[in-house]
Amino acid sequence: MRNKIQTLIIAIGIAMGAQAQDTDLNVEALKGLELNYLAHAAGSFKADVFNDITYWNLFGVRFKGWNGGNGGYSTPLPDAGTFWSFQDSHFGLISENRNRKTALNNMPRNAAMIQTGEASQDDFITLNDYAGTSLADLSTYYKGTTWMRHADARLSQEDISKGLIDDDVWYWPMDATVVCQSGLPVLQVIMSVQNADGERTAYDLVEFLVEGKPGDANYMKLLRITADIAPQWLLMGTSMIETDDRIYVYGCIDDDNPTKGPYAVVARTATRDLRSPWEYYVKDADGNWSWQQGEPQPEQLMASNITSSSTIEHPSVYKYGDKYYLCSLDKQNGAIYMFQADDPWGPFSTRKKVYTLPDEHHNTSRVIVHPQLSRMGELVLSYNMYPAETVIIGRANNGNATETLIAGPQRNFDRWESADLNQMHFLRIFNWQAMYNVDTAGPITDTGTYTYTTAIQRPLLQETDKENPIRLTYNALQQTVTIGYTDTGSAADTQPLHWQIATLTGSLMQQGDGSTRGTVSTATLPHGAYIFSLQRGSHTATLKF
Repeated sequence: MRNKIQTLIIAIGIAMGAQAQDTDLNVEALKGLELNYLAHAAGSFKADVFNDITYWNLFGVRFKGWNGGNGGYSTPLPDAGTFWSFQDSHFGLISENRNRKTALNNMPRNAAMIQTGEASQDDFITLNDYAGTSLADLSTYYKGTTWMRHADARLSQEDISKGLIDDDVWYWPMDATVVCQSGLPVLQVIMSVQNADGERTAYDLVEFLVEGKPGDANYMKLLRITADIAPQWLLMGTSMIETDDRIYVYGCIDDDNPTKGPYAVVARTATRDLRSPWEYYVKDADGNWSWQQGEPQPEQLMASNITSSSTIEHPSVYKYGDKYYLCSLDKQNGAIYMFQADDPWGPFSTRKKVYTLPDEHHNTSRVIVHPQLSRMGELVLSYNMYPAETVIIGRANNGNATETLIAGPQRNFDRWESADLNQMHFLRIFNWQAMYNVDTAGPITDTGTYTYTTAIQRPLLQETDKENPIRLTYNALQQTVTIGYTDTGSAADTQPLHWQIATLTGSLMQQGDGSTRGTVSTATLPHGAYIFSLQRGSHTATLKF
C-alpha cells in the first residue's frame, strides 16, 4: 500500500508539472560557486533559476564596515577588476544574531568597492573612508563616510569624523562605463543629485582615472565633474550598452499616472564618451522614430516606449550573440521579464516571464544584469530587497490583544536578522537562451570591456605583422590561446619562446616559457579583457582577448 501511495504522489507531481533541474552543475566552469535551485524559468521548462549563495555570502553576510545598501551597479575594469557602486548604504558593526543596531551603524549616501576576485570578502576593497577603526570608540567603529560627496554638501570635516551623514544634498550613483582618454582608462559614473527632500534635481558625470591597480597613488583619482548631462525628470543611467563608436544609455520615465508607465527610453552619445553630445530616440505623432539632438520634452519620451510592455521598473540591457536583451521587473514587487531586440535602441519585444520573486522578499526593485559574472552563458542578475511594513501582534497588560505597525525602514535596525534586510540577492538563470530558441555560445560578454579594447591607443595593441610567422588565435569556448606558425621549420619555430598575459593597464597575470607550438589555458583568469604577448627570437606577436 505504501508503494502505491508513493507512486501516486510521484504521478501527481509529474501531472502538475513538477520537474527537477536540468542544469549540470558538475562542470569546471562553475567550480567554487554555491547555488540553490529555485525553479524552472516561467518562459521555458528548459531554463533553470538558481539562487547564487556565493554572491549572497560575499555581499549579504557581513559583520563589519559595509553591510547592506541600495543599488549594486557593476562595471568591469580594464585591470580585470570590477567597480561596484551603491546608493544609501549601511556601515558599522553587526552582532552575532545579525542585529544592525542604530547606535553602531550609520548610512552614508553612497558607497563604492573594487572587486579583485570572488574567493572571499577580502577580494572587495571598499573606497569609503571610515569614521573610526578602534574598538575603544564604538560610536565610530567602522561607520562609513560618504564615498563621493557633492560639492554643495555643508557638513564639516569634524562632523564627518563623528560618523554624521549629509542630509542637504548628495549623490546617488547610477551605471558607469570605462572610456579611453589620451590612451588612459577613465571610469565615468552617472550621478543623480538628490536634495534634502529626496528629490532628484540634476545628473552629474563624475570621472575617475583607473590606471594601475587598487592602492596605487592615482588609482580612482577624481579627474572632473560635468554638470547637467541629462534632464532631472528622467530616471537615467539604469544601464548602458557600449559599441565601438557610441554609448547607449537606458532609463525610464513615469508621469505618476498609475495606469501608464514607467516606460523604457534610450539615449546615445555622439562618440564613445559620455561627455560627447547626447541624442534621444523619440517617436512623433505619426509613429515615426528618429534620433533627436538636445533635451526632449517629457511628453515626447512618454510616447517613446522602446519595449512592448506598458510598465518597466528598471531596464537593464545586455548583448548576446547578435541580439540585445532587456531585463526588468514589470513593477516593484512584480515578476522579472525579458525582451529581445535586433538593435540597442529596440524595439524590445517577445516578452518572456522569467521568475516571480518570493513574497517574503517584498519590497523588491531594481533588477541589474552583471554580464561579467557569467561563466558559461548563464544570465547573472541581482535585485534589491527592501523590508516591507509589518504588523506585530502582542498583548497589553490588561490582556487585550494589540497591533503594532512596524514601517519597512524601521525593520532595517535594532532587531535580530535586521542586517539580512536591505540587501542584494543574486540569481543565475541557466539555459535562458531556450526561451528565444538561440544557441548557447559561451559566457555573456560585457560590451564595455569588449569595445574598450578597440578604443585604447597603445603600441601593445598593434596587430601582428603580416610577414611575422607567429600566429596567435583565441578560442572563447575552450578558453585557450593557440600558438602557431605560418612557416613550419622556420627559425621562429625552433627558438625558445616567452609569453605573458597582462591586463590592458599592464598588470601581469600569467607568464611562461617554451620551445614548441601549443596552447595556453586562460580558464583561471578573472573575467575581463587581456593582452597575450609572445616573443620568440626577433619576432613578437600580441593578441587581444
